Amino acid sequence: MEKEQYKMNLISCQYCGVVIDTDRIEEPEIYDEDTDEYYVIEGNSVWVNNELVSAIDCPCCDEKIAFLGKG
Repeated sequence: MEKEQYKMNLISCQYCGVVIDTDRIEEPEIYDEDTDEYYVIEGNSVWVNNELVSAIDCPCCDEKIAFLGKG
């Protein structure tokens, strides 16, 4: 009998090293779509290179972790 394989998409905090499986959490919205103009929700985003990406707060040290999973 074959076991079902489960592939995890992991991200980690560059400050404290905690590892999170992105399949277990929901990616935060970067833009507020409820207004006439899109505006960035600053608490939910960080800059990575020249791209704005969604981010979550690290549960251990409260630094931002870029949400680059599910890819």
